[in-house]
Amino acid sequence: MDNLTKISILLAEDHDDTRVAMAKLMRLQGFVVHEARTADEARRLAESNRYNLLVSDLGLSDESGESLMSELHSRYGLIGIAVSGHTSRERVDGAGRAGFSRFVAKPFHFPSLLAAIRELTN
Repeated sequence: MDNLTKISILLAEDHDDTRVAMAKLMRLQGFVVHEARTADEARRLAESNRYNLLVSDLGLSDESGESLMSELHSRYGLIGIAVSGHTSRERVDGAGRAGFSRFVAKPFHFPSLLAAIRELTN
């Protein structure tokens, strides 16, 4: 998808400052971004909106990002980018098994996140 302004992203991040910063940077790139603090909130948004991509922290306050990705991928075919400060091989592999297509380490480097978004949505 070449026109990045048509990309709709569901952002699930429970750390308020991180979520606000990520959403702001993505919006500056022209993406449509809906923010969720919890997996439950993300699930409700996914039920009523169509997204191109899920960007999710793996350590959400109410459940794991892996279980959220697995469910949203299964229900809606959603693809995703995992974001986490825990970068062990087991965590990265687990994110992949849950359906995440890319993994970006925290503290996130926005050009890396942007490259992953572009790669998955082109």
